[in-house]
Order: sequence, then C-alpha cells, then structure tokens
Amino acid sequence: MPTVIYRGPRTRVDYPTALRIPVEKGEDVLLAQGVPQEVDDEIAERAQNVTGERVDVLPAEADPDPAAGTIEEVLDRVGDDPDQAREALEAERAKQSPRSTLVEQLEARATEG
Repeated sequence: MPTVIYRGPRTRVDYPTALRIPVEKGEDVLLAQGVPQEVDDEIAERAQNVTGERVDVLPAEADPDPAAGTIEEVLDRVGDDPDQAREALEAERAKQSPRSTLVEQLEARATEG
C-alpha cells in the first residue's frame, strides 16, 4: 500500500487539519496533516485529485524521510512532538549537508516535554 502525506491547505494554518476522502463503501478516510498514513491505491488517487490540497504519495516500498521537505514543512510535521523531532533530527544529521537552522530548531523541540 502507498503512503500518503497530507501537507495541508495551500494557505498557512496554525492548527492541524485533516483532509476527508469520501469512500463509496465504508467510512470516509481522514488524512491528518503531516502524518504519513498507509492507504490503498484508490484512496491515494482520490487524495491527489482533491482540488486545492497538497498530498504527497510515496510508493509502498518507500520509507518516508522525516526530514524531507523545506524547513517549514519539517517543523510543521514535527509540531511539538519530541519523539518526531528526534526522528527528524537523526535523519537530518545523517544527510551529507545537514541544514544547521533545522538541526538547531529540531534540537530544541527534541528536548522539550
């Protein structure tokens, strides 16, 4: 199954949002902003077709990089969760050229809580 990451509406929001994907049979699927979720191919395709929304679909075999994206996207995805901050920090430090600004901000969030 592919992994879907809903990046939120195109406008900046200061609170988590969710994208509702209607399903013909069964309950609607909610994609929480910034949270990688495994979904079936149909849901992944529907999520991509929602007008005005940003959705990344990774192949089933892909392992989402917790430090992927812009600094703002990484920090939005991490939020105030120290565990997610530590995962993103570890991934960023493992890169050939870690972004010092991101490392600094993730270090601060990883020690909170």
